Amino acid sequence: MTVYDSTVETNQAIVRRIPTEIFDDGDVGLVDELFAEDFVGHVPPVPGELHGPEGFEGVVRAFRTGFPDLRHPEIHLVGDGDTVVARLVGVGTHEGEFLGIQPTGEQMETTAMEMYRLDDGVITEAWINVDMLGILQQLGVVQDL
Repeated sequence: MTVYDSTVETNQAIVRRIPTEIFDDGDVGLVDELFAEDFVGHVPPVPGELHGPEGFEGVVRAFRTGFPDLRHPEIHLVGDGDTVVARLVGVGTHEGEFLGIQPTGEQMETTAMEMYRLDDGVITEAWINVDMLGILQQLGVVQDL
């Protein structure tokens, strides 16, 4: 028997909006709605922590500037209580500056593992790991190992 947990379902729906509406559609204003004022993000290779919605907006703007056609064709979510884990596949074309790297026109495909903690329908903390080495290799900035 499957037990329905409306909190988990609601939290998964909120997290799904990040790749689809914020990153893919470019609705950066939605960050203020979904992220708590005291949000803390752990996103290597960003040094230190991200704080507040504006901290997460910086990550969004970096990816949206570098890959304006960014799309997430695969989104897998698992929820447990106040936590949602996402495995994402992102694809895009390097058409703008990204991490100081001038546009190469190269296509990239990357994966990410993300874990979000929510409280009363807003995201309070996140741990995000994107395959940055893979991105840099596909852009020709780092040689394949």
